[in-house]
Amino acid sequence: GVEWLEAHGQQDKPWALMLSFVCPHPPYICPPEWFEYYANRDLSMPPQWQQADWPTHPVVDHFRRFFDLHPQFEEKQIRRLLAAYYGACSFLDEQIGRVLHRLETLGLTDRTRVIYTSDHGEHLGARGIYGKLSLYDESAGVPMIAAGPDVPHGHACHTPTSLIDLYPSIIESVGARSYDDDAGLPGRSLWAIANNADAQRMVLSEYHAVASKHGSYMLRDERFKYNHYVGASPQLFDMRSDPQELRDLAGDPAHAEQLKACEQRLRQILDPDEVDAMARADQAARVEALGGEAVIRQRGAFDNSPAPGEAPAFRLH
Repeated sequence: GVEWLEAHGQQDKPWALMLSFVCPHPPYICPPEWFEYYANRDLSMPPQWQQADWPTHPVVDHFRRFFDLHPQFEEKQIRRLLAAYYGACSFLDEQIGRVLHRLETLGLTDRTRVIYTSDHGEHLGARGIYGKLSLYDESAGVPMIAAGPDVPHGHACHTPTSLIDLYPSIIESVGARSYDDDAGLPGRSLWAIANNADAQRMVLSEYHAVASKHGSYMLRDERFKYNHYVGASPQLFDMRSDPQELRDLAGDPAHAEQLKACEQRLRQILDPDEVDAMARADQAARVEALGGEAVIRQRGAFDNSPAPGEAPAFRLH
């Protein structure tokens, strides 16, 4: 990224640079100094990390069975994981800092918009789960930080946003032309969102991949999170009073109308059963195109992104 800015940052034509960092990503390995920094601190444990507190729900139970996460890991093991993960995050921060420092020394800060985000989070043992895959905020929530011209400094915007907002934001930043086919896309400019008062907005997330016995859909606005599962009971959380998602309100009669309204809103957007069936059919077609289930199982699993010095490899289990 630094080299690209040095070579192309001063050109007159609008440009866009995307930097994709592997860290933090399993296996969680970080420089020793960062591991020691966090290993010597009293880090907060993730929500519902103890097995006695694990939520019981068919989807969450299936995740844990699929990855053989019973019984819970020992506290000292989870604390080592936290130190390694946070160390990897701090190492990432250093690399981003190098890029932003070069942007500033080249005199480009005042005319460059920057967006920092991610594709998913990490459970770190919360609810007895490790990795991503779920609709809990530690998995589905991502950072969304923006800076640059016309971005309010030090302002926290509470309007819900989504990764689909990146496309119109980037198009606007570089002055590119939008096409008629884009008119119906649900994304909104982050610059417009940041420069306006907080507004009610609902964003959608869905999951149909690894360990998903049930197609999963999430609707989230400023207050409520509604999780809809194909073939399993829904979940409803009040994120204002319960940001750690400890109390599922789906079975509370006092929230029956809210639950009904959320399901109706989801079905206005899509048919959850039909979309899940489409996803499963596409997955089955991909399996056949790659030689069938037996061939894929024989090849093994690609367990993790390679750590520095590690060769990419498929492994049999």
